[in-house]
Amino acid sequence: MDALNERFGVRHPFPVAPGPPNRPLDHWERADMLNVELIALGWADTRVVVRFYLPRLPQSPNDEASSLIVERIIHSVKHSKPWLCAFCGAPAREFTGQTFSPYGVNPPQSVLFLHFACDLNQEHVIEGLRANHRILQEVRQGSLGPLEMWLKIPPRPIQAMRPLAGSCGYCERDNSVRETTLRRCGGCHLTRYCGKICHKMDWPKHKLGCKTIHSVSYINWESERPRRS
Repeated sequence: MDALNERFGVRHPFPVAPGPPNRPLDHWERADMLNVELIALGWADTRVVVRFYLPRLPQSPNDEASSLIVERIIHSVKHSKPWLCAFCGAPAREFTGQTFSPYGVNPPQSVLFLHFACDLNQEHVIEGLRANHRILQEVRQGSLGPLEMWLKIPPRPIQAMRPLAGSCGYCERDNSVRETTLRRCGGCHLTRYCGKICHKMDWPKHKLGCKTIHSVSYINWESERPRRS
């Protein structure tokens, strides 16, 4: 199992049959890349849709490099908005993801669903994830397997809390969520920062995902329009 699948469920469908595309391309897709669409879901059907590319057939497949890109984009999404738990509306601190990756398509594509939650150990969150999992199972005709395969809760120290969603992408202070001075990265239009210092300090890591993003769309959020297409 490659690093992408192990961390996020994103699969490189190697090998891909040679030849021209065997499906219609959407306006943003590239024939020479793995086209990934990340759909983040929060309370009241708030969503962020991020479209980006990963290497398709590198000479020496490096899943670790691609997984770092996905990791940084997910980090950017978490710090893009003050997300509320998709299942109860409480402030979100955690998330989990599932992936739909059709096989045998050329060029390859993956859709990563990211569910924001207050606490992945809470029963109401697990029940909500089960309901969503059943829907995906119908689409995939049962090929996803049990929810437990996807609901991998990272170890968390007792009484420790993860950073609040929507906080500064570098310092991750909870109080920064409520600060009106937070500004988005002008490249990806996702990550919010306290200011230039935090943005500069995070850039060595942030640039891995920032330069890969094709477009960002905010859905059911006030005062947001699609960005960078």
